Amino acid sequence: MTDVWDTFKAESGRHHETFEGPNQILPELSIVGWLRFFKAFNHALEPDVHKGEYEIHYIVNGELHWIVEDDTYDMHSGMMLVVKPDDIHGSNSGALEPCEQYWLRITFPEDEALPGLTLEQTQSIIKTFAAIENRAFPATLDMRRAFVKLTEEHRTPGNYSRLISRSALHVLLASIARHFENRTNQSAEPQAPRISPYIQRCIHQIHQDLSEPHSVSKMAKCAKMSETAFRNRFKKEVGCSPLDYMTRRRIEESKKLLRVGKTSITDIAYALGFSSSQYFATVFKRITGQSPKQFIENG
Repeated sequence: MTDVWDTFKAESGRHHETFEGPNQILPELSIVGWLRFFKAFNHALEPDVHKGEYEIHYIVNGELHWIVEDDTYDMHSGMMLVVKPDDIHGSNSGALEPCEQYWLRITFPEDEALPGLTLEQTQSIIKTFAAIENRAFPATLDMRRAFVKLTEEHRTPGNYSRLISRSALHVLLASIARHFENRTNQSAEPQAPRISPYIQRCIHQIHQDLSEPHSVSKMAKCAKMSETAFRNRFKKEVGCSPLDYMTRRRIEESKKLLRVGKTSITDIAYALGFSSSQYFATVFKRITGQSPKQFIENG
């Protein structure tokens, strides 16, 4: 991944910071990083492996499509991802969408306690992290605040930065462990799916025909809810508004058609329900950071 980071530094529209080696406040962390793309970056993150280290990502905003081993994770704002030691991971396409993310790598000691924790607490966290299967999950407020505080202390270190950073790290690790322990404890009980059947039905209808307008009022009626209740429920379960989800699905489908190259931009726009090719191009650029023509040229 070093070559990719070097490219980020050299290109405009991207900010990237890493804190490692002498710039690393906590010896238990090998790296703390922050990255922001203001526009799409036509480069995949090549598959990478970290020996003996866990890597934790927090997506502040935007999207990141990530592959870990054989699983694909479509990450969006407010989500976290845990990559285990020796996991092969990287992006699943030749372009990275505009996004902002934090990440860190940590090595858990085998028979010792993490600084500031007891051996029992450390082993409990290690056991929970080792059992994680579904690597992507919604970040709680405590997780988000801890990650941001940890990065801020590395960016502008001062008195007590090590103490504050370590406290933030402990909150982050304990909050993640609690999240997965609670999920495990509840797994024996009948659980409602993360996305309810009513919302799943609406999503299915969107996927079935992306050319249809699929108004919120129509989807709310399908879900047997008021428009306000439907919007709130959809955003809570899916992570974005109904119209934003539909728009992004159309743009993802347009990318596939543009890559094939057998259909004109205008025909793609109308086929996916856009009112004009100009409006399609505007929405495409807003989401991907480049125009449809640029997307085709960049391959």
